[in-house]
Amino acid sequence: MKETPEPIRLAVLGCGDIGLRLINNLQGQARGYAFSRSPKNLPDGFEWHQADAGDIHSYGQHLAALDVLLITLTPADRGDEAYRLAYVEPIRQLVEYASTLDRCPLLLFVSSTAVYGQDETATLDDDSVAVPTRYNGIRMLESENLLASSGLPHCCVRFSGIYGLERKRLFSKLVQEVREEKNYIDNDAHWGNRIHIEDCVAVLEHVIKMPNAQREAMYLASDTEPSLRGEIKSYLASLLPSELPARYSCNSATGKKLFPKRLLASSYEFKYPSYREGYQAQLEEYLAP
Repeated sequence: MKETPEPIRLAVLGCGDIGLRLINNLQGQARGYAFSRSPKNLPDGFEWHQADAGDIHSYGQHLAALDVLLITLTPADRGDEAYRLAYVEPIRQLVEYASTLDRCPLLLFVSSTAVYGQDETATLDDDSVAVPTRYNGIRMLESENLLASSGLPHCCVRFSGIYGLERKRLFSKLVQEVREEKNYIDNDAHWGNRIHIEDCVAVLEHVIKMPNAQREAMYLASDTEPSLRGEIKSYLASLLPSELPARYSCNSATGKKLFPKRLLASSYEFKYPSYREGYQAQLEEYLAP
């Protein structure tokens, strides 16, 4: 008789959209807590606890009983100090506290590809050196380094630009740009990297369920097709009703191309491997009456 696996003991620190999606995806497979300032509507097996990521004493007493702590933090404002308070200070407190425990869960940190400040149209992957140039990437990398030097079980997942059906504002702006101009020139010759929100959550589930011995300490999480902004606009124009496909020319390009080498090597299969699958579904919803 096949044994039923024990539920994953999971908590989400700073539980927002990503954390709630993951908890719902793991319904029946996990139990634990959502730590946040405001109440959350959670499935059976999970409890909400009011907590502040910047105050380890508001949630630290639960750590030793967990298998995984997913860390999804959000700055209260823009600027270097806001990022230090949102990321570096909570991670510093967490590492200091967790180092005193007899047993520490996997510390799974949602990071960002902002740590790659390079802008020379190179293709970068998980083994490329992170060279942040702006405060957000600098603070993210500082937080990652605190985990890396702690000796505690940890994994950092660097997500590129997250998009999806519920993230409509930027998509609406992009469609409006397509409708206003038919010829795209070098202003749109910038390499972009993105990941669909469903893949974002699925990647975290994939990493959580990996055997410990196979899990890397860091994964770059971006879809498999970096693309020029002009290419995306041309593609969207071809899908819009009663509109001619845009003509796109490019003499030079800026930006970087990201490749998720370790994720693909771990047998992860993207639900939305390129912008085409994701934006086609988003455009259909956008145009629906």
